[in-house]
Order: sequence, then structure tokens, then C-alpha cells
Amino acid sequence: LTSLISILLRQGVQFIPNDVSKLPITMMGFDTLEGGTLLVEDNIPSQLISALLMITPYARSAFTFKALNKESSPLIEMTCSMMAEFGVLVHHIHQGQLLVPVPQRYHARDYTVEPNLSLAAYFFAAAAVTGGELSIPPVQCAQSKQVSVKFLSVLEKMGCHVLETAHGLTLKGTSKLHGVEISMRDFSDTFMALACIAPFAQSPTRIAHIGPIKKQELNRMMAITSIFTKMGIHVETGSDWIKIFPGKPIGGMINPQHDPHLVMGLALLGLKTPGVTIENIECVNKIYPEFFILWNKLVENVSVKV
Repeated sequence: LTSLISILLRQGVQFIPNDVSKLPITMMGFDTLEGGTLLVEDNIPSQLISALLMITPYARSAFTFKALNKESSPLIEMTCSMMAEFGVLVHHIHQGQLLVPVPQRYHARDYTVEPNLSLAAYFFAAAAVTGGELSIPPVQCAQSKQVSVKFLSVLEKMGCHVLETAHGLTLKGTSKLHGVEISMRDFSDTFMALACIAPFAQSPTRIAHIGPIKKQELNRMMAITSIFTKMGIHVETGSDWIKIFPGKPIGGMINPQHDPHLVMGLALLGLKTPGVTIENIECVNKIYPEFFILWNKLVENVSVKV
């Protein structure tokens, strides 16, 4: 929030109160978005860059984004592609630089929003590890702009089956999961889902990043290594990879370190391991408040929207 407010202030947006530091706030634009060059620092989340990109057509002058973090490119590319579908073009000038010419305006159209496949990954993983079946609203995998769709291909390599119909996207689990060796550089949001079903495969799973690794991704790899070691699962790691060996986890109290993705991953462990207790699960509310409500419905024969 602080980074976004700082950028908007420099663009001429006014806030009430003037010394805004937390919600609630009142924002007054007065058609004052200036445009110009925006230097994107490494600590600015890709979601914030995406949000800024979407408002750039309304600036007084062209917007140039410089020094974009390459690791954010999948979300940024998806944003640019969707903007183009609504009539606004974003130009790639150089590697890590984007230009949004003005004036441009969005054109209204009907648009179907896909389910969030990064979050759906945990439910697909639940079906995979239990040998169950799970369906979500229709998604055309080949045409999807979400890089997290690649997670379904990983589950197929592990022995699961994916079925696309006009009524939904279905994953059918298997009684025997196979370990895989995979790079998750482009879809690391689903890392925790794969890592937490890996101990239940019949062979080791090696997850590589292949390239510079973000602090958040490194923290998650270190966290899962520590947790698995305490649970009796053998793990090997390198600077940008982790290898998880088959085993029978031992239940216990686990601290997710306020990481909602870690909470959701640990919930997968609890499907197969008695005695798994997760502390501070409320942190999942930051990104998925309904997660455990839907998770508890997995034992019922009901439709679950993600």
C-alpha cells in the first residue's frame, strides 16, 4: 500500500488525509495522472505494476515502465494481453521496458473471467494426493493466459488425468503418484502445492527454479525444508532447487510463518497425515478468505468454486 500511494502521489493524485499511511482513505484524481517514466524497483510487487498498467491510458502523457523485474513477466504479460483485448496497446521497447501511448481508451465487451488457477492448484493437488476427483468451471488450458495452468501438466506427469469439457475442467487423481523433475520458474506460485504432495509420490520430486530466485521463493523453499525435516521427510537442496524424497510424514504443530501459501500447502499434508496442526491459519484470509470453508467441503459431493 505504501509503495502504491507513493507512486500515485507523484502522479498528482490527492489523498485525504494528506499524511495517509493506512486504510481507510479517500482518493481524489481530478484527471491529474501525469504519466512519464516510472522506475520499477525490485521490491514493488507484480500485482501493483499490473494495477498501474491498467490505469495508464488515462494519463496526460505516455507512460514508460523501466527496469521491470523479469520474474514478474508472466503476470505483466497477461495484463498487457488482456488490455489489448479491450483496445489498449502496450509496447515492449526493450527487455524490461514497456511503453503505453496516449490517448487510448478501453472498449466495452463481454468477457469471461477464468477461475484463479494459482489458488485452484491446492484443490487439484488434493484430488491428486487422495486419488479423488475435482472439477472447476470451464477453462481452455491451451488458450489460458495464466501460467499456473502448467501445474495441471505437472500433475498429468505424476499420473493424474485432466479432462476439459464445456461444463468444467476436471482432474482425476491416481492411486500411485510418480515423482517428477520440473522447473517452476514461470509458475512458482504453485510451488507449495507440488512440494506438499511430493512426499506421497513413489519416487523423488526435484523442483528447480533455473535462474535468479526471489527472496519470497527462497524463504518458502527454506521453510518447507525445515518443516519436512522435522516431519521425518528427507530433503536435499541447492541454491535454486529442492529434492523431496518419498516418506511418511509425522504429524505435529507447524508454524506457517504468516505465509498463506504455506498454510494451504500444509493443509494438503493434513489430508494424508494424522495429527497435522497448523498455527495462525488466519493469515490465509489475506488472499483466500473462503479457503477452509471450501476445503471442508471436499469430503462432500458438492460443487466448489475457486
